[in-house]
Amino acid sequence: MAAHKAFSPILTLTLLPIVSPEPIRASRAPSREPGLPGALENTPGATDNWWAAVQEDIRRSEYHVTWQERTSLTDVQAAYQAHNRAHNLRTYFAPSGIRVIPRVFEGEALPWELGLTLSGYGYEDIVRPVTAATQHVEANRITYERDALTEWYVNDERGLEQGFALAAPPAGAQSGDSLTLDLALNGDLTPMLADDGQMVEFGAVGEHILRYGGLVVYDATGRQLPAGLSVLGDSIRITYGDTADLYPITVGMLVTGLSPTHDWSAEGDQDLAQFGHSVGTAGDVNGDGYADVIVGAFYYDNGESNEGRAWVYHGSATGLSTIADWDVESDQVDACLGYAVGTVGDVNGDGFSDGFSDVIVGAYYYDNGQTNEGVAFVYHGSGAGLSSTPDWTGEADQGSARFGAAVGTAGDVNGDGYADVIVGADLYDNGQTNEGGAFVYYGNGGDGLHLLPRQLPTSDATPIAHLGISDSWTSFQISLIGRSPAGREDVRLQWQVAPLGTPFTATNVISGTSGWTDVLTTGVTISLTVDGLEPGTPYHWRVRMLYRPGNAMGQPSGRWIHIPWNGWTETDLRTAPGYDVYLPLVLR
Repeated sequence: MAAHKAFSPILTLTLLPIVSPEPIRASRAPSREPGLPGALENTPGATDNWWAAVQEDIRRSEYHVTWQERTSLTDVQAAYQAHNRAHNLRTYFAPSGIRVIPRVFEGEALPWELGLTLSGYGYEDIVRPVTAATQHVEANRITYERDALTEWYVNDERGLEQGFALAAPPAGAQSGDSLTLDLALNGDLTPMLADDGQMVEFGAVGEHILRYGGLVVYDATGRQLPAGLSVLGDSIRITYGDTADLYPITVGMLVTGLSPTHDWSAEGDQDLAQFGHSVGTAGDVNGDGYADVIVGAFYYDNGESNEGRAWVYHGSATGLSTIADWDVESDQVDACLGYAVGTVGDVNGDGFSDGFSDVIVGAYYYDNGQTNEGVAFVYHGSGAGLSSTPDWTGEADQGSARFGAAVGTAGDVNGDGYADVIVGADLYDNGQTNEGGAFVYYGNGGDGLHLLPRQLPTSDATPIAHLGISDSWTSFQISLIGRSPAGREDVRLQWQVAPLGTPFTATNVISGTSGWTDVLTTGVTISLTVDGLEPGTPYHWRVRMLYRPGNAMGQPSGRWIHIPWNGWTETDLRTAPGYDVYLPLVLR
C-alpha cells in the first residue's frame, strides 16, 4: 500500500459575474493621460515613473480587504469586506465563509446573494467537518487558518480567487481514495452543473449571474489529475486526485462569465411550433467522442396538426451542426411528440453494450388504444446516428394519463451496467384522480453487461483459476472490460484486495485506481497490477468502474463486482509461497 505523504493541495477560484462586457467597461475609471499633473511638475523627486507607480498603488489598493463596521447583510453586523470594481462584486468575509453580493445595485433590496462555506473535507465516504477558523488579512488577501487546513481568498481584477491548503492527508484514507472538499451554499442563486462537471453556473430566474469552474488539478510532478464538481442539494463537492498521487497537489479553479452572445442557435421556422420547449444533451449518439443535443417542438405540424417533432444535432470539433442530423415526428394529430426529450444513456445490448448513447422522446397526448394516454419512444444510437424508428415504446394503457410528460435517464439503478429509463405520467390514476405516476424500466430488459472480471498472473493474460496461485509472491493482475452506462465515456477501475477474513471496509485493505480510459463504443479491457501483498497468503478482491464527474447519468460509479463463482468473503486466489527450494548436493 502506498504510504501517505504530507501535501498542500491548493484550490483557486475566481468569481466573475455573467454579464456583457459593456457595463464592466462603463464602470471603470477613465484612463489618465501619461505624465505628471501640472501641480506636481516642479516637485522634487516626482517623475513620470513615480507618478505611474502611485497610480498603480491606488488602483490596487481599491481591491484590498478592509474591516467594515456595518454591512449590507441582515444577519452580519460587521465583517471584513472587499469590493471588486472590475466585476461589480462585493464580498463579505464572515467568520464561517464568504457572502458575495453586487457592488452597486438599484433600490434598497439586494437583487441576489451567494454564500459559500467550507463545511467538510476528506474522502468520498469519509468527510470530516471543519473547525472554527482564525482570520488574517494582508492587502487584498484574507486567510482562514484552521488546525490542518488553510483557506484563502485573493481579490483583484480577475475576480475573487479562492484557495485551500491541506498540511497532511485527512484521516481514514485508503490507497486510491479520491479527495473531496464540500462547500455549503446559501443565498438565492440556483446552482446548475455544466461543462461535464467542470463548472457550476449560478443564476436567478431567466438570468445567469456567476460561474464557478475551470477546475484543473496537478500533482508535484506537474501531471494533470482527474477532478470534477458535483452539486449535492445545497452544497458543492470538489473531487480530485487520490492518495496514490504525488504531493503536494495543486487544484485551480476559475469562474468566468458566459459570452454575451450565444455560440449556436436553431429554430423551428414555423408559427406556434414551440421549438425549444424541451432541450437537453443527447449524449454521444454516434460514438465520435462529441456530445450531441436534442430539441423538441411539441406543436410542430408536418402533415398532422400538433403532431410534434424532435431534432438531434451532432457535436464536432467545430461545435454543433447547423442542420439537424436526425429528426422524428409522431404522424398523429395532437400527439405532441417532443413535449419532453433527453438522453437515456446506453440501454441496449446483448451482454455487451453497443457503446452509443440512446435518446427518449415523450408524446404525452399520443393515442394507442386509449385517448391521450401518452407514449414514450426510445431510439438507439449507432455509428450512423440514431435509428429512424423506435426501438422501445412505453405507454400508460390509461386514458388521459399523459404518459411521457416527463422523460429521462434514471442512471443505472440496478447496477447491471446498462442505463435505465424513467417516464412520468402526471395525470395517471391509481386510487386517486390525477395523482400521477413515475415508471422505471431497466435497460436491456434487466440483463446485465458482460464485464468479465478476471484474476491474472503478472507474466501473461492466462486467468488464474479459482483458488489458484499467482506467479508472484507479492502481486497479481485484475482485469475487467471497461464500459459505461452512458455509452462512450471515460472510466477508471477502482479495486480493493484483502487477506481472507478481512472485510473490505477495514483500514488495512489494499486499494487503488487505474488511470482514465476512453472505453470507445466497444468497451476496452483494462488490466492493473496489485502490489504489496504477503507471500503465500489467501486473498479476496473486488473491482468497480468510476465514471467522470458530471456525466450525463449523474452517477459516480458502478457496483462492486468480483469473479462470479465466489462469495464476497471466500478465497479467490493465493500468492506464491515465499520460500526458496534447495536441491541436495551430493558429493561423490
